[in-house]
Parts: sequence; structure tokens; C-alpha cells
Amino acid sequence: MKKSSLLLLAAALAWGCGGSVKNEGDGDTDADDPATETTGDVDTEVDEDAATDVVVDGEDVVPDTTTDTATDGTGCTDGELRCNSDDTAVEECVDGAWESTACAYGCTETPDVHCMAWDISNLPDDDLLSLGEDYCGDPWPSDSDTEYEMRMDTDTGQIDIYHFVEGGWSHLMEMRPADRGLNPDSCIAFTVVDQGTDLPELGVFSFQEFNVPDNYVVSAWGSRPMAILSEEASTIDGGVYVGCNWQTSDTYAGAMRSGEGDGAGGEGDSLGVGGGGVLDGGGGGGAFGGAGGTGGGNETSLQGVGGTTYGTAELIPLLAGSGGGQGAGGGSHWGGRSGGALMLVSGDTLTITGWVDASGCGGVGAGSNEGGGGGGSGGGIILESPALVITGEVTVNGGGGGSGGGGGDDGEDGHVGEDTAAAGGTATSGYACDAGDGNGGGGADGSDAPGCDYDTDGFYNAGGGGAGSGIIRLNGTARVLTDALLSPDLSSGACSEGGLTVG
Repeated sequence: MKKSSLLLLAAALAWGCGGSVKNEGDGDTDADDPATETTGDVDTEVDEDAATDVVVDGEDVVPDTTTDTATDGTGCTDGELRCNSDDTAVEECVDGAWESTACAYGCTETPDVHCMAWDISNLPDDDLLSLGEDYCGDPWPSDSDTEYEMRMDTDTGQIDIYHFVEGGWSHLMEMRPADRGLNPDSCIAFTVVDQGTDLPELGVFSFQEFNVPDNYVVSAWGSRPMAILSEEASTIDGGVYVGCNWQTSDTYAGAMRSGEGDGAGGEGDSLGVGGGGVLDGGGGGGAFGGAGGTGGGNETSLQGVGGTTYGTAELIPLLAGSGGGQGAGGGSHWGGRSGGALMLVSGDTLTITGWVDASGCGGVGAGSNEGGGGGGSGGGIILESPALVITGEVTVNGGGGGSGGGGGDDGEDGHVGEDTAAAGGTATSGYACDAGDGNGGGGADGSDAPGCDYDTDGFYNAGGGGAGSGIIRLNGTARVLTDALLSPDLSSGACSEGGLTVG
């Protein structure tokens, strides 16, 4: 991973910024759900009789689909079907003998005999995985000395490529126009998927092969959560980003603004004191996989309540995080925006050597005598494939709260590619207080802001609470985590793993 890509994009987004990618129904059975990690080398091999093999420690995770003729010596009725003895193949009676066809995800006789198929999370139609074709547009820019950003609009399906020149991002080319279905000019498909009543629709991009070079960042710019499907193996050497984006006034990848979302932080409140003074409380931190921290304030009634957790560990449905609460006193000291929602799916091995991020924004520090905003929570990330290999970073950190005023510091945005907590803003006046930190590493919850004690110390303006983390879900029959950085990590309760769902 090139850290320069991360820094350039983060800087551009913070200031209002500005691969190569080429491109089986619902069930409830997990196929081969190993313990926390599967160790050993993972290789892919292509056989003449199979689309793909995934081999772990010398054993096929996804077996070849072959047809063999065998008989058990008892005879059978032509057309009869059964599963073989270890449920790895369907056997059909042909001319009085059993012929066997291997099943990649096992054989079941319920409700009838069939090879089980992989039910991709949150997608009602698993054929979406194979809608893309070998990329047929103009050659992708490939100057190794240039940083590129690919912006994918989850509302329209348009994809544009920008490059970083002369200190800013400049539009370079349109890769895919705004339309739905398989685009004939790029061979990339775009579909909108309904997750159900009161749930966000998904913007789904289907590639034949999705690979991100180390000098590319792929980012979501439309309002819908983003799903990227790669029919063949996919490698992320660069970055995929649905994290904090202050540039656009619109939402991105399902992210929530200040005070929005099921885990939104509460607003701070104000209280007048003798001599015309006003005590202003800080906003609460947003929540998703981890709880938000409480905003500061001299009394409990002034403190913005931290958001509470919601959603599922499996990220079904696919949701984003929640925004932080606004600080008391009016003004523009908003709570931070949350991270968005992303699903990366590969029909073969999905390898992450770079970084994937959905971290939230820091709360805004109060510019005058007011309370600071709470941090925005991290978003949601699903990584799903038959074999999942991670040696890079996957982060959904919450932002730090903004400090009280005047001239207060903003909280740090959730750290991209790191497992350290985003710092809350530091007060810059003698009558204001600091803010709470976001989450990081093994912890999922944001930190409370200091109480800001007026009675004892004369402090008027409190800081916002730090935000909680988002949710990470890792789905794969084989999962290899070698030197992977996950924040929050598997010990936190906001990051989990499991096998593929088949039926």
C-alpha cells in the first residue's frame, strides 16, 4: 500500500477535497466455518475441468466440478438422484449406473437433491456476481508515478477517474457513463438492489475482475451503500474508501450526517448561570458497532447522550454508521458524519494487501462560546469470498469529539489504516474543555468528554463525546489473516468472521 495515496485522499477530503480494475438463493447453512483463523498458504489453480480451485494446505476448499461414472453394484432406476456418502456430490442414475457430479458447496436432499449454492449476503439474485464482462473500454491510466482516484457514483452508476496533479485532483476520464445494466462501452454492470422497507438501497457494480493497483484509491460518491462484485479473483493493493468525506454536502455510501442514524449522538443543552453566563454541553458521539461517548457538561442534563449500538454482526442488512450530536449554543459546531457502508465480493480468492476504510469524521469544535460536536461513528464493511486473504488494513474507526469554544479544535477523523484512537479536540481557551476520543484497536466504544466543571473550575463550554466504531464482517470458507490490521479487532465484539451461507 502506498501511504501517499491514503494521505493525499485524506487531505483532500478533510479540506473539502477534491486497480487495475477489469474487468449461486437464500439459505441458512454455513459451509465450513473454521475457527478464528485458517492458517497456511493459499494458492489458486485452474484445472481443465473446473473454473476455479481454491487450495488450502493441499486440500480443495472449492472442489472441481467433474463427472465420473461409478456403480455401487446394486443397480438403480434411470433418473434417480441422491447425494453421495459424504455429501460432496450429486449422483444420478444413468443406464443403471450412478454418475457423480461434484458440488462446490456440498450436496443436500432437502427439499430435493441438489448441489448447494452460495447465497451472497444482502443480494437476492446471486447472478449479479457474473453480470460483468472483460473490461472493454479505453486503457486504464497506469503511470506508476501518478496517484489516481476512481469515484463510483452509487446513485447513477457513473465511474470517473481523477489524477492528482499540481496539488489537487483533476478529472481525467469517464470510465463508465450513468446508466443501469451492463454498459456496452465499459462492460461493467450497475444494478440497484432493494434491501426492504425503510432500509437503504444498494448500488451494485459488477466486474469480471476487480483489481486495485497500489497507486489507486476507489471511493464512493453516491448516497447508496456500495457493493463491488468481482466474478473472478480480486486483489486490492491500493485502497477502497467509504470513510469521512466533508467535501460533498450530499451523503455518501449511506453515511449519516450530524444527529442522523439509529445510533446518533444526542445534542448538548444549555443552562444560564448568574451574571449572564451560559453553560453549553457537548454533543454525544455517534454509534454503530460500538457505543458513542457522552458529551461534556457541568450537569448531566447538559450532556449530549452517546449513541447506542444497532445492526447485526453479519451486516445483514448492509448499513452505515450514525452521526455525532451537535454541541449546545447554536452555530455550526456539528457532530461528525459517519462512515459509509461497503461490500466487496469475489467469486474466487479476495486478497487485501492494501487498505479498506469506512471511518467516521471528527466532531466540529465550537468557534465561539458553545459546546463541541460529537464524533461520527465508523461505518460497515463486508469482505466475502470462498477464500479471503488479508495482509493489509481494514478500519471502521470512530471520530473524536470537537472541543468546546471559543476557537475550539475539531476532533480527529477516524484513522485510516491504523488501530489508534482518533483524538478529541483540545480546548484553546481558559473557559472551555477538551473532547472525548474515538475508538481504536481492541476497543469499540468512544470515550466520554470531560465533565467541564463550572462550579469548581469556572469552565463554561464542554467538548463532544468520541464516536464508537463501525462493524467489520469477514465471510469465507477459508480465511487467512496474516499480519492483518483490523480496527476494531476480533476481540472487540464489533468485528467478526464466518463461513459462506449456502442453500
